[in-house]
Amino acid sequence: MKAASAKRLVAQRSNNHKVLRRLNAEILTHQQNVREFLQANRQLIPEVSGDAKRRVLALLRDYAQEIPSCLNGLMPSPEAFAETKTRSVSNQEIAGAARAVRDDRVSQSLPICSLGCSY
Repeated sequence: MKAASAKRLVAQRSNNHKVLRRLNAEILTHQQNVREFLQANRQLIPEVSGDAKRRVLALLRDYAQEIPSCLNGLMPSPEAFAETKTRSVSNQEIAGAARAVRDDRVSQSLPICSLGCSY
């Protein structure tokens, strides 16, 4: 029963990955088409004020300064890493850790996304 469930999950993940690759290819093609169109029709690109440029650069600077603190939580301590070498880890522990990291990434991404949309 567990093997069939695991096999189904693997197949679903594989299908999801194929869909994501296809969607990514479509997005990249669309981006290239828009880039070419705008290069051919430069008059359609609006002027950007110096203030808007400064705000974007300040936001990027803030993100760059925040990255090291975000990465610190992802790296295991030397003690935790050594412990994983000495004991076996169950699939449930791995799945729980993956969920925790994913949930943490989502909770950290939401404020960043809202920050970017506040302008």
